[in-house]
Amino acid sequence: MVFADITGQESTVKALSNAIESGRIMHAYLFCGPRGTGKTSSARIFAKSLNCENGPTVKPCGKCPGCLDVINSTPVDVIEIDAASNRSVEDARNILEKVQYAPLHGKYKIYIIDEVHMLTTEASNTLLKTLEEPPENVIFILATTESHKVLETIVSRCQRYDFRRITTADIVKRLEFIAKSEKIKIDNNALLAIAKNAAGGMRDAVALLDQLSVLGQDKNISVDDVNEILGQISYDSVFEIADNILKSDCSQVLQLLNSIHDRGNEPSRILTALIQYFRDMLILKSCSDKNFILSSTKINEEIYEKISKQAENIDSQTLIYYIDRITYHFSKLKESNNKYMWAELCLIELAGTPKISTVAELMERIKILEEKINSGNISVSQKQIPVVEPAKPPVPKEEIESFIEEETVVPAEIPVQKEEKNVPASNGSSDDDWKNIIKAVVKEKAPAGMFFSNLARPVEVTKEKIVISFANEMAVKQAEDDSKKIPLKNAATSYFGVGDIVIKIVKGDSFKKKIIEEEKQPEVKKVETIVAPTSKVVIPKETITEKTVEKTHDISEEKEEITEQIEEKINQRKRNDDYSDISDTSRMIIDLFGGTIID
Repeated sequence: MVFADITGQESTVKALSNAIESGRIMHAYLFCGPRGTGKTSSARIFAKSLNCENGPTVKPCGKCPGCLDVINSTPVDVIEIDAASNRSVEDARNILEKVQYAPLHGKYKIYIIDEVHMLTTEASNTLLKTLEEPPENVIFILATTESHKVLETIVSRCQRYDFRRITTADIVKRLEFIAKSEKIKIDNNALLAIAKNAAGGMRDAVALLDQLSVLGQDKNISVDDVNEILGQISYDSVFEIADNILKSDCSQVLQLLNSIHDRGNEPSRILTALIQYFRDMLILKSCSDKNFILSSTKINEEIYEKISKQAENIDSQTLIYYIDRITYHFSKLKESNNKYMWAELCLIELAGTPKISTVAELMERIKILEEKINSGNISVSQKQIPVVEPAKPPVPKEEIESFIEEETVVPAEIPVQKEEKNVPASNGSSDDDWKNIIKAVVKEKAPAGMFFSNLARPVEVTKEKIVISFANEMAVKQAEDDSKKIPLKNAATSYFGVGDIVIKIVKGDSFKKKIIEEEKQPEVKKVETIVAPTSKVVIPKETITEKTVEKTHDISEEKEEITEQIEEKINQRKRNDDYSDISDTSRMIIDLFGGTIID
């Protein structure tokens, strides 16, 4: 075996060949790469090329003692060590003891250490000094499948070569050569199936071909024979399952599952085959290069057109969804004792899944809806934001009495008893005007309307001027802000129908002082206090009797009693102004908003 027999590693073979021909031999080499890619074989060929009687040469004779030592695995000048079973410090020291001896047949004493990453840290450190400065006639060739596990101090002392996975085409070409040399009857599709199952490893492919060679004496080896040896489900069976899933034929899917399971295929293998099938179909839909599809999937020439036609009935998003759901059931299957049940549930779910809209379809639907909305063919109702009525402040005593008087209706022809009361003169404010203005502010800007409704007290509301009062300085500053003052001014000018209006904002203390001064010198005016039934029924004159007049006097007494109760409630509120027994948080809220505590 020479370098020409190494498949798929052209760059590495060329580099090693040039090193041999130029005589630039290093003292340590590191061969990295996946399993079955030719690392150990290349190390043996390299050792044979160096120790051949005609060498160093890229074409060793294979007959001299140096070549025979390698061919027969005789541990004379070329010593192979499996680091997986010889990984201790003592094994490393044993190597160092023998390094000092000169080679017997060849020019070099070569150590091939396979799976070097399995050495312990202590054993690796033992080799460090020798790897850095070995004797002139000693060469180390280290091979590993996991280079990241090798100590960096060792990697830095070696000349590194990376072996890549062998392509499917190269494996097929090599298998054809071997089958022809060994006179094995096998189909090209079967060779392709072997190469794809080897996953880039030539050793696995050659081993599988050797296993199948016993069948090639009587007949041609087919793809079905390869699947049977590998214990895999044929692509035709998986095609039928996928076809019935797309047709949503749950009954037929379950029958196919039962038939495949009866032939000895485990549920986990069935789901794995489905994942592989949908993955291959996804690549087929995503790529236009036929050669790449055939090399990177398990699809061959015979079934390419068949699967391409089936793929037209399904989109990529649905395929990704299928793979995701099969993967989920596969994970549950591995944890369960009833594996067949989870395979059934998986296929039932896939067959019962409704057609999933693609992104393109959804975008098209959105576009149609937007066009209808813009053209006015569809009505869009906007959800109205409910306006929360603001909490009302405590009603003053004067308003309570005014309310009682307004609600009292004088029956016709009943004598009215009048009495005089001293009522403070009106300060010019109008509650109805204020309430209507606040409603307009809420409609224009709800936060500003809620602010004035909850915290402001109207002092004067006219067409020329609006004066409002707040309990503290913080609220006054907030009211002066344009975000609150401008909506109030707009609402007031709109309500009164004027071009401009003066908005004046004062602190509550000055307003209270003004009211106190007005109460000291009130403007006396006579008000008719109605002492009459609250009924709005007009009593004919001829029906008025002494009992009616007595009843009127009783109602008057009842009114006075209600008024006294209201006054007592107000006085009790005033007494509650002593807040020594309440929390700091409650006192802060009272000071901020001018509130009172009501029992």
